[in-house]
Amino acid sequence: MSISRPNLSASGGSNNKLNAPLFTASPSPPMAEGIQGKVDTEAEALFVLTNKFGLFDTARKGIRDELASWEDIMTIVDANEGLYTQDVKDAAKFITDNKELYQKLAGEDDMISLGEASAASAANPVGLVTQPPSSPSEQDFSYANALGTLKNKFNLFDVADASGTKDTLVGWSDLMAIRESGQGVYPEDVVKTATLLTDNNGEYFSRLAGDDGLFTIENIESELKSVQQETDSLPNGAVNPFSQGALGDCWVVASVNAIANDANGKEIIKNSITNNPDGTYSVQFKGAPDKVYTVTQEMLKNNKNSSGDLETAILEEAARQYYSETQNGRDIGKGGRLTEMTGLLTGQTTTRISSAEELRSLVEKDQDGLSLVFGSKPGKDGTAETSAWGHAYTVTSIDYATNTVYYTNPWDSGRVRTMSIETLLNSAEIEAIEPAA
Repeated sequence: MSISRPNLSASGGSNNKLNAPLFTASPSPPMAEGIQGKVDTEAEALFVLTNKFGLFDTARKGIRDELASWEDIMTIVDANEGLYTQDVKDAAKFITDNKELYQKLAGEDDMISLGEASAASAANPVGLVTQPPSSPSEQDFSYANALGTLKNKFNLFDVADASGTKDTLVGWSDLMAIRESGQGVYPEDVVKTATLLTDNNGEYFSRLAGDDGLFTIENIESELKSVQQETDSLPNGAVNPFSQGALGDCWVVASVNAIANDANGKEIIKNSITNNPDGTYSVQFKGAPDKVYTVTQEMLKNNKNSSGDLETAILEEAARQYYSETQNGRDIGKGGRLTEMTGLLTGQTTTRISSAEELRSLVEKDQDGLSLVFGSKPGKDGTAETSAWGHAYTVTSIDYATNTVYYTNPWDSGRVRTMSIETLLNSAEIEAIEPAA
């Protein structure tokens, strides 16, 4: 038997009207092995129970109550193959096969808390073999990339540590839980972000965290703005918060934001733009490789274009030139289809999502960030309100454990909003793409 640091993940709680299987709060199912080999000792069972307590807590009804009951644990024992990792299944069976152990843990209320499980595990420890994480020099992943990932996927960092509680705060333990998770538990950019922030004695972490050692989404957004000038000096694929300008081209800028949410998409954006010595930029879209468009500083000063992010503004201006040249003077400010800009950027076609099953499959298979845009009529405050068409939005992540979709409006892409999965599925149009760099 050998042991490596497991994912300290947990499911959130809400009524999941889509009756989806219980996975972690990550868009990916819990695939990492905490213990390699069969869990066949009390110490190993307690280790798994403690470090993956969120899965036991929510196993029966998917509702987080911070307690694991006999019924919760039996649900895992009886679960279909593949729904839980083998170490979790083994630990659940070990506990139910040894009811005296359960009774010792549960106490008079006949329920196990994380504190009780942790105390028992500490009193009966097992040896750990940790795998050294990769160093930042091996990652080609910048601080700006990390900040963008933190903003767009904040919900994954928020619940990462053993408590699994959504408290709108992220600390060192959350980041280390992600960094030390097994392969496939979190998207690649999330793991790279956690690694970057905890390397070098937490040099980057200290820029975000306050005296209490915690940071919020507001801290992230503030830090993004402070490094924007530095990261914008050379296109790197990271899209900072931006605001759509006077042009009605939400379908353009929302698509750029969606492609930048994917690791391969970042590379596509980075490779689409060349920074020229004379201060201009050359843009070559993957979907139109035979054409090169020049964007000047004067063009970027046009107050009708978006503001706040260099890459978005450059690609927006190049798209204006492309559609005007190739489609008889077409004005991108007069609207367009969600499929158009994603196709121009990536050279690929999108897939329209039309059912809960298709959406679920997309989220489960994703490993490096969703590229998902949808259309809806905006409310006065910019929230997506109805199934009618009228405005384009970007999905940043989907949390099946809490039935929550996180999305942004290009009017103010730094503000992350939420809706239910059912509301997303009722949108006028949903288009997905998996960019290939």
